Amino acid sequence: MNPPSEDLYQRYLCEVEKLLADTPSYPDLLNRRGLLKLQLGEPEEARRDFVAALSRNSRYEQARVNLAFALGERDFRSAIDLMANIAKNSQQPHQRYVDMARLCTRHGHVSEAWDAIYHTLNLAPDDPLALHWGAYLLAKEERSREAQRWLLRSARS
Repeated sequence: MNPPSEDLYQRYLCEVEKLLADTPSYPDLLNRRGLLKLQLGEPEEARRDFVAALSRNSRYEQARVNLAFALGERDFRSAIDLMANIAKNSQQPHQRYVDMARLCTRHGHVSEAWDAIYHTLNLAPDDPLALHWGAYLLAKEERSREAQRWLLRSARS
């Protein structure tokens, strides 16, 4: 399966912007537009959308997570600090630590990604996303036998 093309993201962005023209203060649409802009390589534009979504709903956790990803494009340490704060205050901290692992991996901080995975597994030992992400990291490290075991464990969770 191929990843979505830039053209597809652009078309989806046009649709989201049409909806925002009618409902400009809807946080979910602002968050979606931010995600699309992040995918299109526009982290500063994305950051503005996530901040706008949060100004309309300060408890919108996914917009805050996405803001950390956008921030990570220019200031990795600040993004990690934000993600740690999100996890600390989250109703589902184990999911936020998986997000932290994704952020670390995206920026080449593999040992920190592992720390986040292990932190997740301490909170939720059978978390399928953490196990899946751990398998991904093992595969990247060319440790295929271990990756297979983690994937099996993930599938059973």
